[in-house]
Amino acid sequence: MDQLKLFPVLTAEPIQEYSKNKPNYYIFNSRSNRGYMLDGFAANLCQRFDGAKSLEVIIQEFENEMDLRKDSYKKEIDTLLQDLHDNSLIEFLNSPKPTKEG
Repeated sequence: MDQLKLFPVLTAEPIQEYSKNKPNYYIFNSRSNRGYMLDGFAANLCQRFDGAKSLEVIIQEFENEMDLRKDSYKKEIDTLLQDLHDNSLIEFLNSPKPTKEG
């Protein structure tokens, strides 16, 4: 299945709210008892991985918001996703995660 059609969700909890004004975004994986620091575009993307939107939509929104050419960060995004996977920090759902309101 095409990974872009799946719905990414972080398996680690944010330690603080994401803010574009802060350089770093910290997450903690209670299963492995390890914390991780994300910064720059990695932090911006990861805070969007809540299982509600497909990876394809998340990347499109990111590119539009940052005024980037389509696929200009494809290699970096692929590397980020691989790093998250290798550290058991992300999983991909086949359908959107139900929202708390729904």
